[in-house]
Amino acid sequence: MDRKLQPKNINEAFESGTFAKTPDDKLQEWLIFLNTEPNSNREVIQALSIQHLQMKRYISKLNNWNTVLQVIIIVLAFLAVAVGVVQIYTTLKYSRSQPESQIGRSISQGASATSKTQSEVTKEDQTKTPSKPLTKKTP
Repeated sequence: MDRKLQPKNINEAFESGTFAKTPDDKLQEWLIFLNTEPNSNREVIQALSIQHLQMKRYISKLNNWNTVLQVIIIVLAFLAVAVGVVQIYTTLKYSRSQPESQIGRSISQGASATSKTQSEVTKEDQTKTPSKPLTKKTP
């Protein structure tokens, strides 16, 4: 890069305050130039200002993406709650449409088909011989 032309553009942009509106690719060129040539204090401050502006723009982009993702997550959370409400509603509606005797029968039939009934378990417990109590032997 031509040292005589480039600092003039940079200085003009900083003096007029238009550097904040400069596109990212031009800012990157200026930053590379300011970091590769011998620098004065003014050029160091300009380089830091450019880096600050680039970071500000990047954080703004990240903030926009975070806002979009936050909206998506909130929508998904509402959908999850809505699905839960629909499940509860359909369960309650189904249980009200059947007489209680049918519900009780279907529950007991399911329990007897898969496991022992409570009376069978109680009878087995009564017929078992009690085990010896555990005691510690003292020497």
